[in-house]
Amino acid sequence: EPTAVLTPNQIDRLFETLRGLVDSGLTVVIITHKLGEVMEITDRVTVLREGKSVSTVETSSVTESDLARMMVGREVLRDIDRQPVEKGETVLELSNVHADNGRGIEELAGIDLTVREGEVLGGAGVSGNGQSALTDCLVGERPTTGGSIQLGGIDITNLSTSKRIENGLSYVPADRYEDGSAPALTLVHNSVLKDYRSEHFRKWPLGIGLDYDSAQSYAESLVDEYDVRTPNVDITASSLSGGNLQKLILGRELNRDPSLLIAEQPTRGLDVGAIEEVRNKILEQRVAGTGVLLISEKLDEIMELSDRIAVIYEGEIVHEESAAT
Repeated sequence: EPTAVLTPNQIDRLFETLRGLVDSGLTVVIITHKLGEVMEITDRVTVLREGKSVSTVETSSVTESDLARMMVGREVLRDIDRQPVEKGETVLELSNVHADNGRGIEELAGIDLTVREGEVLGGAGVSGNGQSALTDCLVGERPTTGGSIQLGGIDITNLSTSKRIENGLSYVPADRYEDGSAPALTLVHNSVLKDYRSEHFRKWPLGIGLDYDSAQSYAESLVDEYDVRTPNVDITASSLSGGNLQKLILGRELNRDPSLLIAEQPTRGLDVGAIEEVRNKILEQRVAGTGVLLISEKLDEIMELSDRIAVIYEGEIVHEESAAT
C-alpha cells in the first residue's frame, strides 16, 4: 500500500521512479488494493483471496471489473446509488474552532462547519492538514483552544467523550486497531464497548456486571448483519482481517442509532468488496436521517458519497460547495 497517504502528484512521481527501476532491470512487487494502480503500473497481477492464489494474469488481458470479481468471488457493483434525501435539522455545528498540537503549534485555525440530518459532508484534503485534529476535537480526545461545538443543539465543547457518545455521537476512527477496537479482547467485548453500561447488557436483578449471554447474542447479530467473516465471536479482534474488523466497528457504531456519525478514512486498506459494503452502509445511515461527517483522502470516495464537500488546508476550510457541482 505505498500510495495510501500520497497526493495524486506524489503517486505519479512514485510510479515514474518504479518504471525507471524496472527499465534498469530491477523486479518490483507492488501490493495494493487499488485496482486503478494495478492497471496502470503492473505487467502481471496475482490475485489473492482468503490466503490463496486465485490466478495470475497479464494485466493487459483483464479489466478492473475482472480483477474485482476475482478478489471477492462475485460481481462488485462499482456505481454508488446515492438516493435523494430530504435534509433535516442541523445536527453538528462548529463555530470558529481552534486547536493546537499540545506544543503551541496551531492545527485548527477557525473551523466553521455544519452537518444536517440526512446529509454526508465530505472533508477533503491531503493528509496532515488538520483532519485528525478536527476529529480529535469532535470526539473529545483533544481540547479546543477557541470556538464552540454543538451536537443536536447541545454545547459539547467541554464535555467528556462518554457524554458525547450519550448525546448521539458515533465514530469510526482511521486506525481500527489502535483507536477503533481493543485488539486483545473478544468480538463480544468489542461489540459492546460503547454500550456495556446500558440496561440491555447488565446482569439483573442487581444490574451489576456484564450479561455475557446478551452481549454474545448482540455480537452474533452484528456479525450476521455486517457479514463479518469469523469462526465465532469469542476470538480476539486482532484475529480478524482489517476489512472484517472494520465491518464490525462500523456495525457497532451504526447500530447505536446515532444522530451524528464521524467516519475517518473508513475504507483505507480494504479490498473492493469490503469498500462496497462499507460505503453502502454509510449511505443507508444517511437515508435513516443520520448526519455524517466523512473524512477521506480518497477523492472518488468523497465525490461519490458526499452531498457537500469542505476542503481543509493547513487547518482551515478553504472551499465548500455542493458535490453535485
